[in-house]
Amino acid sequence: ASFLINDIAAGVFEYDEPLGKTISVDGKEGTIIGVFKDFHSVDLAGPFAPTIISLSPASRNNILIRFSSGTYSSLKDKIRDVYIRYEPEMSFAPTLYKDLPSYSNLDMSSDLAGTACFIALLLACLGLSGLASFSASSRTKEIGIRKTNGATTLSVIKLLGIGYTRWL
Repeated sequence: ASFLINDIAAGVFEYDEPLGKTISVDGKEGTIIGVFKDFHSVDLAGPFAPTIISLSPASRNNILIRFSSGTYSSLKDKIRDVYIRYEPEMSFAPTLYKDLPSYSNLDMSSDLAGTACFIALLLACLGLSGLASFSASSRTKEIGIRKTNGATTLSVIKLLGIGYTRWL
């Protein structure tokens, strides 16, 4: 296997010149064939992380490359030459980010489901509060008698709300 590492990973390995050095990643021995500039690979808001890209038949063989517009065809040929030099038995099939399938239809579905859940919860809470209000208004005589006999406001609220809190 062959590995590409970023500058932070090179610092972690403490190599002055990491090219050609042998490392072990997840039990796989391989040679470092390139060092690339740091980029956010985990969290866009967080710090750069050590990144190792594996070029082996067992991996998915994905690599992210940023390039200037208009240079894609020449860059693709150069990458194909390097890729075939290290992994001749694997096929090379580059894909541009803009050509990847869009999942915007799933975003719309999840937004719709979230809105429906919010409306359902809102209606449920309104229903419970309406039911509690109706119960309190229909039991005004009982509440008055309890208050006259010395019941606290908290005990009356507990008495009225005990049947509805279990639904929450």
